[in-house]
Amino acid sequence: MRVSVISAVTVLALGAQGTLAGAISNPEPRELSVAEELEAEGFTIHQAQFTGDFGPNGESMTLNGTIQEVMAQAEKMQPGFTDKIHGLIADRHHGTAGRSDSRGPPVDNNRDDSWKTRLVGTKDCGLGDWTYENFILEGIDYLNVVPTGKSRLESYGCHRISCSDHSAIYQCWEPFQGAPDVYEKDWAYVADYAEGIVREWCPTKDNIGTNAYKIKGVRGKVWDPKGMAIHVRKDKC
Repeated sequence: MRVSVISAVTVLALGAQGTLAGAISNPEPRELSVAEELEAEGFTIHQAQFTGDFGPNGESMTLNGTIQEVMAQAEKMQPGFTDKIHGLIADRHHGTAGRSDSRGPPVDNNRDDSWKTRLVGTKDCGLGDWTYENFILEGIDYLNVVPTGKSRLESYGCHRISCSDHSAIYQCWEPFQGAPDVYEKDWAYVADYAEGIVREWCPTKDNIGTNAYKIKGVRGKVWDPKGMAIHVRKDKC
């Protein structure tokens, strides 16, 4: 009778191959971006569009991307654009913007309160992971100052309008009954809903940064009376 002998080395090799095959067929789950999560929920993801004085000679142009990406494009065409915007932001806050104790851009304690005049249709303050207050406020400042055109919503879906250091603002159009087919608003109106989330409408969390950088955490989603939704949360950027 013939006996087959399989060495221990062969067994180990076969086991390793099986483990490798399993790793390839069952990879570790990858953390989804917010856009991927929204797509999985049935939303169409669009690119944000901003119109402003972005051209080489300050002429009006429409560019795609987050407000930070649009500013980077404008800076290439118009060197000094970013410094000009930061000057406008300082003027808007009466020249009193001061640096916070945390990492990142200044947090200005002398901001206007126009967000308090905005009506909230509904809200969900538990959506998404906590993100950094100071970078959200920076995005709000840019939305208030950079664009000269309006926000235009006309198809069900979402786009990311601001993202810096994993801190994102999304704008979605989820029209309520009676909402218009096309919804146009100043970007300052849009920014006010993000500021309302940060300032009062949703709870905040202290010290979400490392021990060296104690940063306030913010998150939440708020809808205006027509169904424009603004979502503040952590994202990949």
